[in-house]
Amino acid sequence: MVNAKTILHTTLLMIAALLFFLQAEAQYFNKRIDFMGLDMPENGFSIELMIDGNYILFNSGRSINYELGLGRTIISPQGEVLFEHFNLDETGPLYTGTANTSTKLLDGTFVSSGSRGWYDSELESMITLNKYHEDGSIEWIQLYGDSINQSIGRAATEQPFNKNLACVGSINIPPVGNGDVDAFVLITDSIGNMVQLSTFGGNGVDEFLNICPTIDGGYLLGGYTRSYNSQGNIDHFVVKTDSAGNEQWSKVIGTPREDSWADVLQSSDANYVFCGSWNEYTIGGTEHYTFPYISKLDSAGDLIWEHTYEDLFEGSNYYTKLRIVKELENEDLISIGERAGANLGIMLRTDKDGNVIWYREFMHPTTQSYGAANIINDVIPDGEGGFVCGGWLYGSPLDSIQGQDLWVFRTDSMGCLVPGCHLVDNVEVHEEEVLVSMYPNPVQDLLSVHLKSGPMPRGAQLELYDMHGRHHSTTTINPGATT
Repeated sequence: MVNAKTILHTTLLMIAALLFFLQAEAQYFNKRIDFMGLDMPENGFSIELMIDGNYILFNSGRSINYELGLGRTIISPQGEVLFEHFNLDETGPLYTGTANTSTKLLDGTFVSSGSRGWYDSELESMITLNKYHEDGSIEWIQLYGDSINQSIGRAATEQPFNKNLACVGSINIPPVGNGDVDAFVLITDSIGNMVQLSTFGGNGVDEFLNICPTIDGGYLLGGYTRSYNSQGNIDHFVVKTDSAGNEQWSKVIGTPREDSWADVLQSSDANYVFCGSWNEYTIGGTEHYTFPYISKLDSAGDLIWEHTYEDLFEGSNYYTKLRIVKELENEDLISIGERAGANLGIMLRTDKDGNVIWYREFMHPTTQSYGAANIINDVIPDGEGGFVCGGWLYGSPLDSIQGQDLWVFRTDSMGCLVPGCHLVDNVEVHEEEVLVSMYPNPVQDLLSVHLKSGPMPRGAQLELYDMHGRHHSTTTINPGATT
């Protein structure tokens, strides 16, 4: 008995293989990855396409001794886990940054940011800038900051204009715990020597969570601020700097209520796009709506257009937000986020003006109960028109699998795990067991295949390979046939 997605091989003159699939099942996947063991929590933050065509998921996890370290999981285009890097620091825990923390550099290497130390206490917490080889192994880790000003790195990038590296995050202004936290951008040379550290914000909590190099040699910084909201709530915080990290302009955009952070990019037209959430809660009211939000700013930071996407949702009292937005080659925008309450990851594709093309919701089959979570933290094009997403999930006590694990899935260009999901409601993916006999074996002229497990559905195929693994032919099996 074999899994329906597995090719069966004979070993002599002609290799016969039965491959049963619905076109996408050999290509698209929805994987839960638990590389550290059931009791060890793992978080997936950022995913990149490697030069060999595999994917690398930047993550954090805990060792068997509960030590926190940096993880990088290598995944094939078919969703197979190929390798796992995991690095600890004996002087303190290593934290990976946040959603989309990494950047793939022009030479195929990678950079990310995070922190080392106990940033939730009054002990030392320092910014880390992490450089990786093409295969995901560590090239170097640089530390910045001191034990007085607790610092957290969130995301990193490279400025192609001068090859400098840069990272963003937050710095606690002493005394720690006084409620004054500044956002920062730290610029280094290509090997991590610090060039400039600039801070931004007011008297509240301000933090950058992402950074985008701009074509003029500067940077666009995105995050949140509590310093400029009359209620002390979170607003989107967008800052444009020059190449040295000096502010050129800043924008605070949001409602009087709690919104979210801004994820930023520079679009092909040299303007700026950011995503987040828009809070429609009315104080004293009974309903609460938080919608995904995308807007475009011109080169001076003035609004060109903005969209909230309330038409995508029905009902009341739900919370949705977008974490990441990226531009595709055709100038469409792809963004990911979450829909709390329903515990769903979401993906939204729009045209360059923010008009909806499609919207999808995702979960893993093991995390469907109330109290579970399906968090998407990054999305990239898969190089074939589809998308690969990375994040993390955890099951509730009602689910078959509990604990917190990595989550990776791949879709087609319509955001479907099963092609055609945009045409048919409630499409589900199934794996089946197929019992097969093939004779004679070896075969030279005529091969008989008997499907003992019953008739095959539409889409089943028989593939023939020779003894050297070379593909010979593909035959579609008539629906309902057993031989």
